[in-house]
Amino acid sequence: MTARKRTLTMPARVFLCLLMASVSIAMLVSCAKDVFNMFQLKDQISQNKTEISKLEDVKETLTDQKEKLQDPEYLKYMVRGKYLVTKDGEQVFKLPTSDKASEDNS
Repeated sequence: MTARKRTLTMPARVFLCLLMASVSIAMLVSCAKDVFNMFQLKDQISQNKTEISKLEDVKETLTDQKEKLQDPEYLKYMVRGKYLVTKDGEQVFKLPTSDKASEDNS
């Protein structure tokens, strides 16, 4: 018995080539989506790190303010200075701010 070599017909070859090409294209599209997704995630990570840094600064400021407000002397100073709370018989004179400060705000 002699071994006969089996060959594919022309339509079968075309079909296999198209099948391989479509599989290759599908894999490339999938890889492209994954790469795009990776870049989006990296961008989100950097934005989140920036936001975390800002929030940590706010937390630190609020923690400092909380500690200061627990001090009775600082609390008296704040209430009297900022909200113009006075003792009995005490008069408060509010002085006008300098013109330079007003110009800076403009």
